[in-house]
Amino acid sequence: MKKGKVFSKRHIVTAVLAICLIAAVWLNMRFSSFGYVSTASSSSSTSEQSFYDTNSALGEAVQTGTGIDQISSARKERDDKRNKAVGEFKDIINNSTVGEDEKSNALASLGLITSYIIKESDIETLIKSKGFSDVMVMISEESVSIIVPSEGLLASETLQIQDAVRSQISVDLEKIKIITVK
Repeated sequence: MKKGKVFSKRHIVTAVLAICLIAAVWLNMRFSSFGYVSTASSSSSTSEQSFYDTNSALGEAVQTGTGIDQISSARKERDDKRNKAVGEFKDIINNSTVGEDEKSNALASLGLITSYIIKESDIETLIKSKGFSDVMVMISEESVSIIVPSEGLLASETLQIQDAVRSQISVDLEKIKIITVK
């Protein structure tokens, strides 16, 4: 080292790399949680509860909710939204003033929704065949969410659910979200 020089280029590069590594770890921890956690204290409303525990292990089932009625209400909400979207797409397809590109996009979206409905039904049937009394599956472009009644799932039950999903669609395990309700 030269006299009077405190830091060499090697020291500066090492320090910058260490800072970048620390920043990357912090950003990963900050933005990798998959779900939302609300601070509301009421436990009777689904919208005020956390759906996914951001501290849970990847692929692990998360306990939430109060009551099997959540599955019925989630299924009704899913079906209502789908029926509304299907109606809108059919209106576009049947509208004579709409261009062919818009009609083909609406037809493609309608086909996608139909394929999701069929796959959801198939997955629900498979999971019920594994011994679950009820189940609701919702497929989106980003993930697959499964709601099952349980006090807590065993690792083998979680694997059975993941296997049922993966047998019907190609999806990464980290994109399968299993939600249990009492």
